[in-house]
Amino acid sequence: MNTKYIYLLASSVLLLAAGCTDEDGNGKEEPQPGLKRDAYTSVTIKLPTVSGTKAAPAYDPGTKKEYAVKDLTLLFFRTPDGGSANEEDFVLSDVVSTVPGLSTTSGVLAVTLPKDDDTSSDVTKKFTTGAISIDKSSVRALALLNVEKVTGLATTILKIGHSFKMINEAVKLVDISHLSGDQFLMLSAPLWKNGTMSTLTTIEPKTSKEAAEQAPVSIEVERAVAKVSLKASSSSYLDNGSGPCFTVADNFSHKGDKITILGWDLGNTNTYVYPFRKVNTTWFSDLQYATLWGSGAGALVSGSRIHWAEDPNYNEANWDAVTFQTPSSISDETAWADATRYCLENTCDYQYMYKPQVTRVIVKAKYIPNANSQDGGNNTTDDDKTWWSFTSVAAHYSAKNMYLKIMDWMHTQLTGSPDIPTNVDDINLSNENLTASGGNWTINLNGTGSAAHFDLASVSYISNGATTSVDAAIINAFKSGMGQIQKYDKGICYYDIFIRHFTNTEGGYSDDWTNTSGYGVAQLGRYG
Repeated sequence: MNTKYIYLLASSVLLLAAGCTDEDGNGKEEPQPGLKRDAYTSVTIKLPTVSGTKAAPAYDPGTKKEYAVKDLTLLFFRTPDGGSANEEDFVLSDVVSTVPGLSTTSGVLAVTLPKDDDTSSDVTKKFTTGAISIDKSSVRALALLNVEKVTGLATTILKIGHSFKMINEAVKLVDISHLSGDQFLMLSAPLWKNGTMSTLTTIEPKTSKEAAEQAPVSIEVERAVAKVSLKASSSSYLDNGSGPCFTVADNFSHKGDKITILGWDLGNTNTYVYPFRKVNTTWFSDLQYATLWGSGAGALVSGSRIHWAEDPNYNEANWDAVTFQTPSSISDETAWADATRYCLENTCDYQYMYKPQVTRVIVKAKYIPNANSQDGGNNTTDDDKTWWSFTSVAAHYSAKNMYLKIMDWMHTQLTGSPDIPTNVDDINLSNENLTASGGNWTINLNGTGSAAHFDLASVSYISNGATTSVDAAIINAFKSGMGQIQKYDKGICYYDIFIRHFTNTEGGYSDDWTNTSGYGVAQLGRYG
């Protein structure tokens, strides 16, 4: 998304359940085997960074409420049997939390969390725990912030002995509102360091509390969702006496037409997510990707922060089973420009980057054509401001004028057909405007699955007392030339605005969207 808005990297709700519940799920606490707690560690949590560099996007710092930390949960992992160095194979060995009932032992993690009523000009950037008792076999850690409000949504249970891979299996999002707004859910962020990528942070257990407190382990976290804010350009925002609107300027073809913004929402938001963001390591090893934003693997990151992630919604194996979420309706909002929406990031690799498959902004508006600039039936509306159009013709019509246009087109193609009405008021509408008759002509429309889109079903005319039905070939020729028939009920229409992360100068992008010329790796993550 545009970097002047908050850019939050794609991870999601942990969907956390207490690791201390039994296999039967009856909530009875059972002791966990093998936890000796014979060592110590301490942790410094670094909240999402807000600074940017010339080669990478800057981040909106957000609000103090969004940075508020209500709870902290730490997951500790041991080396898997066999000593595998693969990050996904590390095994969960301990859970400690400030949330009662989440720790794998009695008691809660003691730590002073940042205050959410901080009145300073800046938000808290980091905080540190005291010494934490852990098993000395624990060598990796993950951090989670603000999980208490999502624990009731558990679909994946954290249990001692589960591998990181098992914990990080893709899950279906339950409710985006539980992850965002005040007190964002935050989780360990994948980082690029010394030529490797990792999400699990390496720890070195200490033999004493003092040693642990003197050498805290630093864990960077990122927020679980993306935040999208939309604002209007005040220089273009006019008031015509009946409310705020945009007016098409005189140097455009539809000058004087007025557009009133009513509301907006996000469309094509994804539903499946990896709890912790996964990064495709081939993006670092493949020399084609290494050309992005400069040269070398470091061009894919800002400092140690990685800007791309795998997304289970674009897995070819289950693509047909995935449905993105799009609102069925958008409510009118007076303060539309100040509204905020949240979603999971769905930045995709270039081979998936089509318009129906990336998150977009949908703007709801009332578009009223200028009745004072009529031209042969163009730019007119019905009495209730409803208007009609053809997808291949840049003009607006009332229902009667739309039917008159169809009759005129047919008359010019059909030798021996009768003249069309000379007065638009001679056209009669019926069946909720799906049938029109005028003079010796009758036209019928069919809906095409949407109340706003219609198909020319049949045309007939009377000549010398005989009724003639127009051949399907002629009707198809009309459709090819004029396009689909669209109805804008009371002038309501919707605009897609696609969220572009990077400009043409970042990554060598082109403006081609249709993929007809073929995308390359330089398009990685451009939209989403």
